[in-house]
Amino acid sequence: MKKLFTFVALMTIAINAQSQTLTATLQQGDVITPFYGATAFKEAYEAANDGAIITLSPGLFDQRTIEKSITVYGSGAYGDDDQITYVPNIWIKHSGVRVEGLYVQSSLRVENESSKNNVVRHCYIKELSFDYNPSDNIINQCTIDNMRCGGTGELITNCVVNNLNSNGNALAPVTFINSTIFQGWYVDHLKNNIFRNCVVGMCDDKPTLGSPGQYYNNVFFRYSSDGSKNSFAVQVSYADGCVRSGNSVDTFGNLFGGKTDLSLMPNTSVKGDDNTKVGPEGGAGYKLYPAIPRIISKQIDRQTDANGKINVSIQVKAE
Repeated sequence: MKKLFTFVALMTIAINAQSQTLTATLQQGDVITPFYGATAFKEAYEAANDGAIITLSPGLFDQRTIEKSITVYGSGAYGDDDQITYVPNIWIKHSGVRVEGLYVQSSLRVENESSKNNVVRHCYIKELSFDYNPSDNIINQCTIDNMRCGGTGELITNCVVNNLNSNGNALAPVTFINSTIFQGWYVDHLKNNIFRNCVVGMCDDKPTLGSPGQYYNNVFFRYSSDGSKNSFAVQVSYADGCVRSGNSVDTFGNLFGGKTDLSLMPNTSVKGDDNTKVGPEGGAGYKLYPAIPRIISKQIDRQTDANGKINVSIQVKAE
């Protein structure tokens, strides 16, 4: 299966190298079907059955509601514009969905009680939300501008989050592992969350973290969007019933050089409870790109040679 999928990814790359047309390649078992143009993603999705894989070329595709157990691979959410797969919105309303390598321009929503055991990796997400009681979903190695907590048993691991808010359900348990949170507006309001090996910006001088939360080997810092208090060391206290160990404080200046840049990793020597660095680089680590081949460079001759052949040179890279 791995060899077949690699072939599908390379075929998608080759097709896209020869044409600027949007391409969605559908793999179902040993059957491979390409779709082209502005409606390629829509057509591939409509033809897909549970277990199918859709591989998208770089470019801007239409938004999609996913109600099948499928995998969607984009070419990546970072790098040059012609290497990025853009999607305006993704709404996941099913279980067993996997999404990787997309730049979600507006909203990625995991919603309703049937949305379970989904995985989102290596994406940039403008706004991530969990609504109407989804459960046991994993967000891994993503950059998230705005996140609204909700659902049950969600796991956020090796991510960078700019703004952390609540969807109104302060009791919804969410676990954060090896992640950076710049503006943790609701960290002190969330009651059942677990923060482990994270670097967390607090928006109050003296926050009291909620009970019965669990906090292990985190580094907390004071953050204000206007920069007026970013040199302060936050004073964290814990409500009765909190479980905690190994937490410390630092300043925004020390950790990030005073810059709110979602591409920056925290400058700290603090180790987590797994003896790796706290923040996204620790634990399983942080990579920008999905593990499928993507184009690094390409050169296609405009005319045939003396033997009637066209020389094509494509350099690809996979993490």
